[in-house]
Amino acid sequence: MARRTPSSSRARKARGASPRAERVADSDSTTRGAAAPGDAEASEPATPPRRDYEELERSERRFRSLIENLSDVVYTLDTAGNFTYISPAIELVSSYTPEEVMGQDFPRFIHPEDLPNLAEVFVRNMAGEPAQVEFRVFDKNGDLRWVHASTRPHYDDDGQVCGTDGVFSEITTRKNTEAALHESETRYRQLVEMSPDGIAVHAGGLLVFSNSAGARLLGASDPSQLIGKPVLDLVHPESRPLVMERMRQMLQEGRPGPRVEERFVRIDGVTIDVETSAMPMMYEGKPAIQVVVRDITERRRSEAALRESEERYRQLFENAHEIIYLNDLSGNLLDVNPAAEAIIGYTAAEFRKLQLFDVVAPESSHTIVDLAARIAAGRDLPATMEVAIRTKSGQRLLLEVSPRVLFRDGKPVAVQGIARDITERTRAQHEIRRLNEELEVRVRERTAELQAANKELEAFSYSVSHDLRAPLRVIEGFAHVFLEEYGDGLDQQGRHYIERLHATSARMGQLIQDLLALARVTRSSMRRGPVDLATLARGVAAELRAGQPDREVEFVIPDLARAEGDASLLRIVMENLIGNAWKYTSKHPRARIEFGIDASGGERAYFVRDDGAGFDMRYADKLFGAFQRLHAVADFEGTGIGLATVERIVQRHGGRVWATGAPEQGATFYFTLR
Repeated sequence: MARRTPSSSRARKARGASPRAERVADSDSTTRGAAAPGDAEASEPATPPRRDYEELERSERRFRSLIENLSDVVYTLDTAGNFTYISPAIELVSSYTPEEVMGQDFPRFIHPEDLPNLAEVFVRNMAGEPAQVEFRVFDKNGDLRWVHASTRPHYDDDGQVCGTDGVFSEITTRKNTEAALHESETRYRQLVEMSPDGIAVHAGGLLVFSNSAGARLLGASDPSQLIGKPVLDLVHPESRPLVMERMRQMLQEGRPGPRVEERFVRIDGVTIDVETSAMPMMYEGKPAIQVVVRDITERRRSEAALRESEERYRQLFENAHEIIYLNDLSGNLLDVNPAAEAIIGYTAAEFRKLQLFDVVAPESSHTIVDLAARIAAGRDLPATMEVAIRTKSGQRLLLEVSPRVLFRDGKPVAVQGIARDITERTRAQHEIRRLNEELEVRVRERTAELQAANKELEAFSYSVSHDLRAPLRVIEGFAHVFLEEYGDGLDQQGRHYIERLHATSARMGQLIQDLLALARVTRSSMRRGPVDLATLARGVAAELRAGQPDREVEFVIPDLARAEGDASLLRIVMENLIGNAWKYTSKHPRARIEFGIDASGGERAYFVRDDGAGFDMRYADKLFGAFQRLHAVADFEGTGIGLATVERIVQRHGGRVWATGAPEQGATFYFTLR
């Protein structure tokens, strides 16, 4: 136990006295060593004068009156923690009277959570140390009150600690205010940290605070990377003069600054567009400015893209050749482009006073009614529809309209459409249909005529085959018999006449045979399929070699030459072309005939080339005509039907045939197939 030097015994025994009264008693030298009546422990036999007692009593009454009128509660506890004195102010704090508290166990009135702290303070007091403590007490109604207590040890005459003296005052209001302030600060900090906008504070030109969003916005991974940086270093040079002026005005006038858009430079050097709002404040006792920063870089880009899109739309709207219009759901025309003015005749101002039904022709009004019903029912609109209208001058036009619904907040509000004038196109279509119908009639007529001509051709072919060939065979036969039976009796001139008669008859028979072959080529049905023209060419070459084995002719034929067509007809083509090459190289001791494929002209062409007599290109247009010959019969036999037959077959296959050549330098015949 702590101990101190004894002083006035009367002051030590005055248990109900206040600490201040005790100090007064201790300082009174006239009462030093005096003992109170009945004090068995007094060691000084001397009795103070009556005057001193009266002075002491007056002093104690003065201090007791002072203590009992204090708003703070004065109390004393014994070593067991029981109240030995408590001032009347306890009733103001707890509604308990002093009598209800006296003798009670002090912890009874204390909140359980605060008992450990008070026990520690009590131990310190018992060890001779003063202390201060805040704790909660229960009032008479069971409500909690916060109090602040200053305590010190209480000593007896022997200097031993015999309890504690204390003074406490109610601080419930202060505590509630502090709690509310702490809660408010917590909420504020949470809001600041949760804010998607950057929030920063700068004082003296330096950043002193930033939330996480502000750090990310400025390119930092943590707010600590920004603390202490000059705020103007983060402002784009173009924006610094205005920022400095706003900062000066805010600090000088103490008013928030306007919301502005400016440019910042992140710590990684990237420039961003931001929207800022700022207000002056005190931060840790110093003038500062709080700034809320929102990154609007993407918004700026979106706005720029939107402006560009709107400009493109406006240019399209203004320059389009088609009508572009906008009407509300009641049919009122809201806007039209210049094309609508030019085509329909009303000005834009006149259009805005009209409804759709003022422009749409009566026969198309049901189309507009159906469109409105579809919109009301939420059904899809047709991609296109035809609408007849009346222009300002009364002219009827037919439009092809592509409508679409415009929505706001998920609800239809208007219809925008693009309309094309199809009046002339429709007229042209009607004319085309009329012409097609006429063409069909003509085709039927021509088909009938062709069928009749074919029948006549068939009849002619029959006649040629039977009626003409029979007399020719008779003439040829009698001429042959006459030469054999009476040739020896004829002079040279007579024999020459009979020989010419026989040869001419034979040539006439061959000509009739070729004509019949040409007719068959024209009339015969086609059976298309894959054909190897190289194989056909080799077959024709073998037959020609067998007919004249003594000739020296080199054939050049590829291994494969695929084509699509009628094999029988294409065989006739190869026979005629290669046969012509064989015939027109017969005057040369050695010859070369080549069959191949040429794709140099952008299409696949087959060719037969020889180094024979050739022809003059001035007469190339006569090559494929029937009975057309570029060489005398005496030089090269033939009827002039072969190339005409080739052309007919190639044309029936959807291709074309042509030739190149030069006299005595050979010729090349080309043909294509489809």
